[in-house]
Amino acid sequence: MTFRAHGKQILASDGTHIADVATDAWASRIAALLNLPAWLDARADRVCKRSRMAARLYRVIADDLRARLHEG
Repeated sequence: MTFRAHGKQILASDGTHIADVATDAWASRIAALLNLPAWLDARADRVCKRSRMAARLYRVIADDLRARLHEG
């Protein structure tokens, strides 16, 4: 799932409203942080052919971030 900022709102890829924040800048930062695990997974897919250890590290970090985001 990807997230995007629309003004002061954070929306999921299907348009579902996730949260409101104080400023547009905060909305964009939070959306970028929520998209970080997906970016790391994509990076792991690209690196996989060159370095299996780097790909594994990207996936471990992405899984850890995903778990921490869904904890609370």
